[in-house]
Amino acid sequence: MKQICDEVIEINFQDLNDLKLKFNKKIGLMIHWDDVKYEFILKLEKNSDELMVVGSAALGNKKNFDRSRPLFHRHTWNFKRSTIYYNDPTYYVDDVIKGAWCFGTKDNYYLEKISIILNILIDKLNINRNKVMFYGSSAGGFTSLMLATLIKETLCLIDIPQIYINRFKSKVHHIDGWRPLKEYFYGDEITDDEFLDMYKYRFNFVELCKKEKYIPKAYMILDCSVELDFNTQYSPFFQELNQLPFTETSNWLKLIITGRHQGHVSVSQNETMKLIDDIFRNNSEDDNSGIIVSNSTQSNIGLVAAKLEKYNTARFDIIIGGDDSYLEMVEIDDYVEMSKPHWLSDFYSGFIITNKNNSIDFKIKCVGDGDLDIKLRGVDRKLNKQRVPIYINFTKFLVNDESVMDEEQIVFHNNPIIHSKKVKNGEIVKVHVEWLPF
Repeated sequence: MKQICDEVIEINFQDLNDLKLKFNKKIGLMIHWDDVKYEFILKLEKNSDELMVVGSAALGNKKNFDRSRPLFHRHTWNFKRSTIYYNDPTYYVDDVIKGAWCFGTKDNYYLEKISIILNILIDKLNINRNKVMFYGSSAGGFTSLMLATLIKETLCLIDIPQIYINRFKSKVHHIDGWRPLKEYFYGDEITDDEFLDMYKYRFNFVELCKKEKYIPKAYMILDCSVELDFNTQYSPFFQELNQLPFTETSNWLKLIITGRHQGHVSVSQNETMKLIDDIFRNNSEDDNSGIIVSNSTQSNIGLVAAKLEKYNTARFDIIIGGDDSYLEMVEIDDYVEMSKPHWLSDFYSGFIITNKNNSIDFKIKCVGDGDLDIKLRGVDRKLNKQRVPIYINFTKFLVNDESVMDEEQIVFHNNPIIHSKKVKNGEIVKVHVEWLPF
């Protein structure tokens, strides 16, 4: 830290309350606690009543990084208010660990210890919790979100965050991101499921919220054009929003939906600074609007909204073939789209139904004898005139209250589930289907 700080202070945790803070300088702070070295950079402004707390992204493929040194992303940024940066000591545990999320060790949750240290520093600065903002992107977004859950009444701004480490796939190393932690600490002593369940409060934001009975005041920038992030993080999060403890807290999550098509890349420094200023200002004005959209992303909202719907939209082709046979819809859920397929020959009749509600019930009446096909598939999506698969995980398929699917099946438009049956004139067919995005 000496290379990037004006001064480095080294103390034991029990002496933290006696620390005399220094202002208008870049101070490195090294705190020893239970044989672990917790490192921070303090850039404190004497007259600032607002505080930024900044986390770092993962090491990823930084092959030449000196792992004997702390990692502080964005430590050169000027946030225009007091700022604290924290390092993740988990990287000191073993070189195999490329993503750590302040996991710590078996029995020592480093992020929890960091939250205790930060609480003490915030008290020493005499800054109200509602003027403290945690900020980070990617892995730093995850730790910021978790810290804002542990340190109540604070704010949080996160960009392209991980939300579920238990679902996270490393694009760089092509493995489950948490696996090096499991292999280092446990090897084959316990199963993957046992490991993930044992540490679910360290790996899963929704589980921590339920444990704490608290939802942080978080602004979440979610770039839904990144396939891996959307499929493993954001789509599952949208599905589990109703599990958050809304009855326990009056707080809110505000989603900033973007579609930049630039990969797993955070928004620019200038836009980040503008968002931070806007959030602090809106917070002081007690703004409680539900969704925030920055000016530079407004033009993408229609596109991204359509994209989100596609990933959760199931399609059903209901077709009957036979001389003079056709189908009548007797009963169907609200909020579905239904059309007549233009590509059917005169020998066939039917409907195309699309629905994004994760389940559907309908009844059809067969007029005339014939052969009925019910096809379950994803929507038809084309990019540059080429079909792009959108996968749907069908979990239940009942026809006349009987299951016609032995197990969950993942399908797309060109690889549907097909149920065929002979039908008689006047026969009523009852269908129930449930699904999830994949």
